Amino acid sequence: MAKKNNNIIEDTQTDIWGIKQAEEYNSFTEEEKEAIELFVPKESYFVQSTYNYDMFKIMEGNREIEHDKPIRESILNVGLLPIPIIVNEFMEIADGQGRLTACKDLNMPVYYMTVEGLRLKHVRIINSIFKKWSTRNYIKSYSTGDNKSNDYVYLERLLTKYGSFFTNDVIYSACGMKDATTPKKIRDGNLKLDTYRYNDAINKLEYLLNFREYVNKVSGCLSKLYRAILFCYCSDEVDNNTLHKQFKANYSIIEPIVSIDQAVEQLEYVYNRNLKPLSAHLDIHGLYKSYLKSTAMLNAIARKSRNEKV
Repeated sequence: MAKKNNNIIEDTQTDIWGIKQAEEYNSFTEEEKEAIELFVPKESYFVQSTYNYDMFKIMEGNREIEHDKPIRESILNVGLLPIPIIVNEFMEIADGQGRLTACKDLNMPVYYMTVEGLRLKHVRIINSIFKKWSTRNYIKSYSTGDNKSNDYVYLERLLTKYGSFFTNDVIYSACGMKDATTPKKIRDGNLKLDTYRYNDAINKLEYLLNFREYVNKVSGCLSKLYRAILFCYCSDEVDNNTLHKQFKANYSIIEPIVSIDQAVEQLEYVYNRNLKPLSAHLDIHGLYKSYLKSTAMLNAIARKSRNEKV
């Protein structure tokens, strides 16, 4: 049975309504305003309820369910509130996958509201404004569906195959560490990852796997240690076989990792320890400082170029 739009909808959409009234609304792009308008309560919107859970579909490219357990616990403690999930005319869920799963598990009716014209691009925008998708959410979204991007398909394959690493370590292996705009490019759908870089990333990650057994025995932020190893791998001056051999022999003396800079210092100490001849010793930390300087320069040039275009 359908119910006319009422306070239930307004309560669930307070943030959307509030953002439209706020001064910052005028700073949004036309695409962002379009997404907000779709979610703003309207007299034509109805809230309905059903036990037919199978009538709903997952919107391909939407992020995966992450929070259905807390919702189930809330329903059991407080009772079922008539808060609707939001679907489009094809019954694809734009918001409320967790609520649907919780209602299905508890055999309770699910409330839903249909918004015609609602598409994945609108969901991405709304989540970026209010709910903050994770980097992995964006990668999954852009790597599926009719408009999927091969660049994101490549990255998703890497993340799936090398899931034992942190997400950012896989991204840096694929996209490099010099471009500070990589996270924004991923969110905006502008990632570029061709076959050459994809295969190069596989080589890097396979190399990192050789260290995994020993890295896991080190204390501190292991992601920063992996990034330091990745820097060494990409440095022409560092012999990769020597680094692995020395790390395997000396990992137990590595101090707890707190930063990439400190991790590089530790790797330099491990690399040079008892290494003969002395001429084979390297100033790896000095190489890293030079790398940071060149990176800062490249990012400054990129920022200046973007500002000039604006």
